Amino acid sequence: MPSFDGPVHGDASGGLEVPLRLAAFVPMAFVDSLGWVPITGPQAGPRAACLSITAHIHLLNPGLPLRDLDERAQESIAALERGARSVTVIDEFHRVDRADAGSRRERRE
Repeated sequence: MPSFDGPVHGDASGGLEVPLRLAAFVPMAFVDSLGWVPITGPQAGPRAACLSITAHIHLLNPGLPLRDLDERAQESIAALERGARSVTVIDEFHRVDRADAGSRRERRE
């Protein structure tokens, strides 16, 4: 059996999800007429994804200092680094979702 790095998470069916370090982080914004839409392509790390959102917010509201927005995003970055699947960033209209394209499921008895 191959060796995998990262935490192993169980589920109700008894299978285990084993991450293969191929996570991507998708910055999303809520748009009234469309719902949740990505504001950039998937990012390789949580910091890049969250800072994409702060840049997006700053571009739409130049009166909000980017440095302050970046500081407010630190808690969201930390949550994603700890393994959160989705976090809000700055407000309820912006979030980052983890997309584990490389995870696989295997049955362990």
